[in-house]
This record gives sequence, structure tokens and C-alpha cells, in this order.
Amino acid sequence: MNRYADALLLEDFDIEQMSKDFPDKEIGVNVNRIYIQYAITKYSGVRSDARVILGNKILKLCNEGRYYIEPNYVPMKLSDIMICFGSTLKKLPKSTFILI
Repeated sequence: MNRYADALLLEDFDIEQMSKDFPDKEIGVNVNRIYIQYAITKYSGVRSDARVILGNKILKLCNEGRYYIEPNYVPMKLSDIMICFGSTLKKLPKSTFILI
């Protein structure tokens, strides 16, 4: 998949509304954001559910190798995204998520 030709960046869709309508739909999440969010949840000690989801996603990346949608994005359910990134969605760069 070519992000620039086929994908819609976060500015092109409302992730919060989509998560209410289609919680099982998968969208692409930037791999670097997954690592950063995991580090934040690990050291904040508050959101253990998010840490488990992100940790499992990282393990899956390491074990399966080419799990990526394209080099920088991995699929993740909208319900999991809201758990892991919910409070910071408005602060994230628009390249964090792509619609696949």
C-alpha cells in the first residue's frame, strides 16, 4: 500500500466517531507512536490495559517480522486505539494514523 496515493491521513477522517460506529475496524498506526506510547504507559504506571495492548502489538511485530501495512504502519483495532491513545488523540501528529 502506498500511503501517499491510497491512504487517508488522520486529518481526513474522525477517529473518535469511527471508533463509536466501527470499534472492530482496523486502521494503520505509526510504529514509532506505538513504541513511544508504550514507554509513556510503562513509566506512568497508570494505564495497565494500554500497556498490555501495546506490549502485545510490539511482541507481534517482533515475532512475525513483516506485519506492517507499509514500512511505518501496523494495523490496530479502533477500540484498542481509543484505550491506548484516547486522551492524546488531539495532540498527535496527523501522520500517526492512516485509514486502510
